[in-house]
Amino acid sequence: MEEKYWLIGLGNPGAEYQGTRHNLGHWVIQQLNTFSDRPQSWRLYQTQSWMNQSGMEVKNLLKEKNFNLQRLVVIHDEADLALGDFRIHFGRGSAGHRGVESIIRELGTKNFWRWRIGIGRPVSVKQGLENFILSKFSEHELRVIQSILPSIVDKFRFITGK
Repeated sequence: MEEKYWLIGLGNPGAEYQGTRHNLGHWVIQQLNTFSDRPQSWRLYQTQSWMNQSGMEVKNLLKEKNFNLQRLVVIHDEADLALGDFRIHFGRGSAGHRGVESIIRELGTKNFWRWRIGIGRPVSVKQGLENFILSKFSEHELRVIQSILPSIVDKFRFITGK
């Protein structure tokens, strides 16, 4: 039997956060649910806890579903990457992302996959990063991110052979 990958999209609970940059992980999971060629071994999950407290939820899911930590894939927004840019890493630090920091702290390791998807930085210094990440994507921005999803999926499939 083929071992599963757990793709976990980070975000905040509640309707007021839907469509925001910080809930990009949730949005990606919703989009991946529509991919007809998504590997059957990929299990998709959206966190239900607050972003900065994601670690306990991921730790509990890991125990409940009894999956290999090296098959964990955390999907999240990344302000240090330009809109539409992405990186796939294994075993890297949080780069200051508090949701990822929480997961590393709770699991006691950084040995899991991360899909870092760029949302860019605010144009205006006055807006501030926190307000920016909690603001909603424009239609154009969502189209940009949607256009890169097949590339992310293909690259991850290539890297993992799945």
